[in-house]
Amino acid sequence: MIFKTILLILILGLSVFLLGYAIGRRIGKKEGFSEGEAIIPMELKRKLMENGICPLCHQDCNFLKISPKI
Repeated sequence: MIFKTILLILILGLSVFLLGYAIGRRIGKKEGFSEGEAIIPMELKRKLMENGICPLCHQDCNFLKISPKI
């Protein structure tokens, strides 16, 4: 009788733990995705300004070079 009670408590505890883990993981993924959407444009602009090379198409951008017409 005691064995069944202990086993039931362990199963319930494990299921609550796994349910909390699954819910927390989903919430964390959603937060991470929204944070990534906010950071990516700034990161791409920073890389463009540092290197002068487009991070998407890897072409050289001429806006960082001094033009003789200025």
